[in-house]
Amino acid sequence: MRPLRNIQKIKKIASEKRDNLIRFSDSIQYLHEDAKPIRLAWNLL
Repeated sequence: MRPLRNIQKIKKIASEKRDNLIRFSDSIQYLHEDAKPIRLAWNLL
């Protein structure tokens, strides 16, 4: 077990998931300009 490598892997996965979330919430914003509550909910996550 090399915990340092595992931490780096987890950080990489987390940053990729965050990028996907940002892209997804941006697409929601473009699709539904009137659906601001959804955008706010994503930002709170």
